[in-house]
Amino acid sequence: MRPWKTSADFWGGIPLAARKALSSEVPIRSAGIPPLLLYPLELLSGHRAVPIVKAGDEVKSGTPLALCPDGFDPPICATSSGRVIFQEGPSQGGPNTPLIGIETDGLDLRMPVLPPLEGADRCGESALQRLHACGVLGMGGAGFPTTQKIKRLSGPLQLLLINGAECEPFLTCDERAIREKTTELLRSAELLARIFKIPRVLVAVESSRSNALNSLQTSLNDGAFPLCGVFALPDRYPAGGERQLIQTVSGRTMPGGTHPVDHGILCLNVQTVLAGGAAIEKGETLTRRILTVSGSGIHTPSNLDVLIGTPISFLLEACGGVRHGAEHLILGGPMMGFSVSSTQIPITKTTSALLVLDHSDLPAPSNRVEQPCIRCGACTDACPQGLLPQSLHDQVKAKRLVELENLHLLDCIECGCCDVVCPSLIPLTERFRSGKQQLRRYLTDERLARKAQSRYQARLARLKRQQLEREQEAEARKNALGQEAKPQIQEALERARLRREQRLKAGNDSGKTDVSESN
Repeated sequence: MRPWKTSADFWGGIPLAARKALSSEVPIRSAGIPPLLLYPLELLSGHRAVPIVKAGDEVKSGTPLALCPDGFDPPICATSSGRVIFQEGPSQGGPNTPLIGIETDGLDLRMPVLPPLEGADRCGESALQRLHACGVLGMGGAGFPTTQKIKRLSGPLQLLLINGAECEPFLTCDERAIREKTTELLRSAELLARIFKIPRVLVAVESSRSNALNSLQTSLNDGAFPLCGVFALPDRYPAGGERQLIQTVSGRTMPGGTHPVDHGILCLNVQTVLAGGAAIEKGETLTRRILTVSGSGIHTPSNLDVLIGTPISFLLEACGGVRHGAEHLILGGPMMGFSVSSTQIPITKTTSALLVLDHSDLPAPSNRVEQPCIRCGACTDACPQGLLPQSLHDQVKAKRLVELENLHLLDCIECGCCDVVCPSLIPLTERFRSGKQQLRRYLTDERLARKAQSRYQARLARLKRQQLEREQEAEARKNALGQEAKPQIQEALERARLRREQRLKAGNDSGKTDVSESN
């Protein structure tokens, strides 16, 4: 076997109660078409998309609605047919985010799909253009455009690593996708591997997800997918983190500031691979995703096939509504997700779960009463990034931004392990998130200041150089004028001498004449 088969495990991490049984055996079903679909113009990359439609336009599923000005992010496309409206409202980007809305007509009319890429068209450049046009991006949470991830390549890829690890409690959408779309997943993975010349594919799934592992192994046993293999991950959070996953599978550690492609590995989420295969093979735009609706506060936990842009309220109704006494509405997992107060927030391509929880469902207490740090070091042992949370916390409180940079605060993945194990109930992740924002602003200001200083020093050097050039040009003109003027000066001096002698002679002659006349 290839060396990828040897597990090195990852640092830190913690065991968590899975709570996956609520939805793991529930087949995927369609959530239906909501009366209103909403698309935030604020993108995860920090860019703001520019609308290319106007209010009142009739659109179909797949119609481009807005474009990123610099082309970094893929276009925002309609996910069903209806009439365009514009409004502001709550979204994952904030309470008053500009939104494009579609008042759906229930017909779900679709734009003609793009032609499949076949033969010579199945090359890397054509595939990148297709993935961009069809709106494919990372659906595991970060939302980084897949085309931009591949474009970072500095050398040949050695492994396509498909992240099927749902290490957070309650989440089962990727597991259900693996179980119900096994052949499609492996075919899409092998297609991408052949297009981008990747010799090996591994689908990584947690070892406790035996049904998903068995489905994959059964499909691989017939030999139809020779590039593909399966890897069982440890049942420890956060095994699905990109750096932890790569360290476990390959034994390679990723220094801060590097990316998987820098180490010859392309890491994609299960649903990203499915969307990429559909874009290349069928020309389909990414308009839907599978997500988990679960928790003790929902009547019917489910895995739903959802239109991108569907409001939370529609999904809660599709799952029987909220139980009395539910306290927390969370987008994403209970560890790295975030609480929301509005049910009008739309689902995006990166939303993996909608959880309705009570206090007992949370891994870390939400009503914690913070106590002083007792220097136990549990947070350091649990940190999967090998950081020093205790020291980071001290520097965040003191706002020592240079020290935070030296302690690699930006390498924190905000996994929440330190929160769970802290006996003093210090909200470390919340503090680190705030500290990272301050540090990024500081580094941006510092970078701008260095650029301004560099421009000022360049200006002073330019002015000094120009002054020296002017002085040299003046000296050169003076020397040139002196050399050229010597004969003319001599002639002028000679003429002046002759005139002076003539005046003197004329004066002498006049004096003699006066003397003779007087005599």
